[in-house]
Amino acid sequence: YALRLAQAEWISTHISQQVLFIIDDFSDKLDEKRHQKLQEIINEASFVSQWFLTDTDKNQFDYIKEIELFEI
Repeated sequence: YALRLAQAEWISTHISQQVLFIIDDFSDKLDEKRHQKLQEIINEASFVSQWFLTDTDKNQFDYIKEIELFEI
C-alpha cells in the first residue's frame, strides 16, 4: 500500500487534482498495527478525493472519520 499511496500522491501533485483510491479486502493483508496506521493515513491523505474500501467485516473501519458504509 505504501508504494501505491506514494504513486497516488505523485500523480495528484502532477495533475493538480485529487485522485480516487480503491482497496479491496481492506483488512486481509495487514496485521493490526499496519491496519490501524493505514486508517490514520486515510484520515489524513489530502490528495485523495474518495476512498473505495471493501471488506467482509464493517468493524474494520472503526477508526476512519467521515465514513459512509454500504452493505451488500
